[in-house]
Amino acid sequence: MTTSIALTPPTSAEQITALIESVIEDRSIGTQQKYKERLVGFFTWLLTKNFTTLDKHTLTEYKVHLVARNLSASTVNGHLVAVRALVREAADLGLIDERTAERAANVDGVAEKGERVGNWLSKAEAQALLDACDTTTLKG
Repeated sequence: MTTSIALTPPTSAEQITALIESVIEDRSIGTQQKYKERLVGFFTWLLTKNFTTLDKHTLTEYKVHLVARNLSASTVNGHLVAVRALVREAADLGLIDERTAERAANVDGVAEKGERVGNWLSKAEAQALLDACDTTTLKG
């Protein structure tokens, strides 16, 4: 049973591209573009850092790298979503074992901090707005 995906030679750009294509194939066009961009960035980082395994430690280090770039929490989390999909696909293809994939996919995202801006309705105000609609008409 394989416990990691080897990313040093003989792994080729074609093999990496095939794995990325496998991850994005059933997604919408916009999601395909974002995932492809993010996964290419992930593999570029992975190879420049000489990581040879796709595991929890590697994904944690990647998250640290993204945070260090001062990306927003939602951007970091978007990158992690794409990488989690990659890890799960690698497990489905037998490139890494299921347990390693599950542990890697469980790397926490970054907490989004901040305050809501704008005017927000309370639950009672929202319900009153919904109740004001005349549901007996199509427009209501």
